[in-house]
Amino acid sequence: MPRSHLTLLLLLTLTGCSSMSWSARRDYKYDKPALAVITFENRSNAPLNWKLGESVAELLSDSLYRTGQFRVLEREHLDAVMKEQQLQSTGITRAERKVPANRLKNARYLVKGSITEFANVNQSGLDLGVGSLRIGGGGMHAVVSIALKVTEVESGEILFSQVVTGKTYIGETAATTNYKNVTFGGTHFFQTPLGEALREALDEGVSSISEVLGHKLWQPTIASVDGRTIMLSGGKDRKMKIGSRWHVRKGGEMVRDPETGDLLGRSAGDVVGTLLVLEVADRYSVASILDGNAFERGQKLELISGK
Repeated sequence: MPRSHLTLLLLLTLTGCSSMSWSARRDYKYDKPALAVITFENRSNAPLNWKLGESVAELLSDSLYRTGQFRVLEREHLDAVMKEQQLQSTGITRAERKVPANRLKNARYLVKGSITEFANVNQSGLDLGVGSLRIGGGGMHAVVSIALKVTEVESGEILFSQVVTGKTYIGETAATTNYKNVTFGGTHFFQTPLGEALREALDEGVSSISEVLGHKLWQPTIASVDGRTIMLSGGKDRKMKIGSRWHVRKGGEMVRDPETGDLLGRSAGDVVGTLLVLEVADRYSVASILDGNAFERGQKLELISGK
């Protein structure tokens, strides 16, 4: 099956899954960090040609995107994007809607994973594979386990490491499930024991990643400086208010444990000035300088009053 068709099946199937427990609604006060999910390593013994490492990573990527908490970047298709930019830069394509170079967004976090178990097992823990499942008298389960890690790109620090597991009881009644004719990620797949187990593991993974990365308070930043006029990220979408006053802080230093070298956080940084919001557009705001003069793109703001 072509990859585009597989992707569509994954999206349609997951969109219709009522058991997905997380909410797509997101509070405007929270940050929406950029992350990328890279192809997982498949360490399971699944014999079918399902390309599990690529397919499960894509499912997780789609699921994280649908929470509304993250900006999910297609790092797996970066080569294709760069080739298209290079082709457009040669001048042999039309100038309309030309993609600017050097505009690829940076991921703040990388999500990696290893599929350690993807099988039907009996009550003694024996791996019975996934080719053709025959159930009878043994009290079998379908089990999917994925070892997930989230790394901060800037520091290389591992922020999250957890094995998520889905387990579906199949029962002792004689039955047969033939996976050989099942399309991975399709509607029928998620009605199988392994499909239900995978969905449960993905639910747990998305919930855990959201808990670690999805609760950081959003702060507006300086987008550009033009004389005494300052453009800020965030507008009506972030409920910025005309008349609100903000301190501007320069970037603080990374704080590391002197013994282990582990990243503990970042200092707040010194206040370099104060801004007053004069205008609020849909996704940006315009501010004037009340005091200070060392303003730079990327500096973060801290609310004083007015919101």
